[in-house]
Amino acid sequence: MMGGMSAVEMKWWRVHHEAQVPTCDDVDKARVEDLTGCIPLLLRPLLRFGGKSFCEVEQDLWAHADLAVIRDNVSKFAGTMSEVNSDRNYTRFYLTALAACLMNLSTVEIADEWFDRRYLYCHQDGTGRYTCGIARHTAAAVLRKAQPGMFLSSEWLNAIYNFGDNRCVVGFLVEQACLSAISEIGFHHGGVHIPSITATMFNGNILNAIPRGEDCRIFFVPDVPNFNDIDALYLEISVAKHTAYVVPIQIAVAKKHNDLERSFYSGWSHWKEQFPGYCLTTHFVCINEFDKSWNTVQAEHEETRGGLKEPSPTHGQLYYVTVEGLHQSLGYQLFMIR
Repeated sequence: MMGGMSAVEMKWWRVHHEAQVPTCDDVDKARVEDLTGCIPLLLRPLLRFGGKSFCEVEQDLWAHADLAVIRDNVSKFAGTMSEVNSDRNYTRFYLTALAACLMNLSTVEIADEWFDRRYLYCHQDGTGRYTCGIARHTAAAVLRKAQPGMFLSSEWLNAIYNFGDNRCVVGFLVEQACLSAISEIGFHHGGVHIPSITATMFNGNILNAIPRGEDCRIFFVPDVPNFNDIDALYLEISVAKHTAYVVPIQIAVAKKHNDLERSFYSGWSHWKEQFPGYCLTTHFVCINEFDKSWNTVQAEHEETRGGLKEPSPTHGQLYYVTVEGLHQSLGYQLFMIR
């Protein structure tokens, strides 16, 4: 699966299949090419969505069996390596190989047995590589569970500079570093205060991952690259006080970020149903390159057959925070490639 198409081949693939693929702008095209690695087999699911816009079909696309199996296989291989090896060797060899593939570092001293060569491999030049962005994101989820500090290491931050001409990869590297920065040092901007807290990975509907009937502070991070609307979410619950505080977080570097809060809060009624009788408060955080501000998120009402529906919270604020404001060294690396 290592043989992705060249830029020229990809251009002609789109021309040939123009009527069969969804309409994409340049950002969408780059995202598809990055996550599929321009591999024909992984591009095939696109051919089901001719005549539709990419935003309409994106979730269905990434859920397709041909793409979901990559996440499953990478995760299963990681689980097997953990089971059959000592913790020391798993960390020393497998996790090191995984990190080297994500950062394009030397792998010459790591034996082939530590690589799942379907998706992560040693290139002929002696550096680690990955076949597609889906494998990359899944590998990052494995690393986050075992070595979350890796994403703030000097090697990781230097990789941002090394991949400076690849918008999608830079976005991925920055996103992972931002998540680790929040987890390790907390987040304290404006009215939002998130303590230093270990990330909890989840898959599927985030509401199903919330513990019932107990106090908690949880920093949720999805283990898939295509989770709806957010990249993380902080939740704080007090059962005695009947309060729940929800902070959805989007890291908007090298990706679209229009009306992210509106999209998330369109499902706010489900959060209310999750916490009946609770005082539910929220702030939305958008981490980006340049904007540092905040404004009130007003309630919006939609007319339905049953009357008025309130999809968004009555009160809330949207906070824009720069990458540099979150983590100075990370912000500096990003500034150096702009």
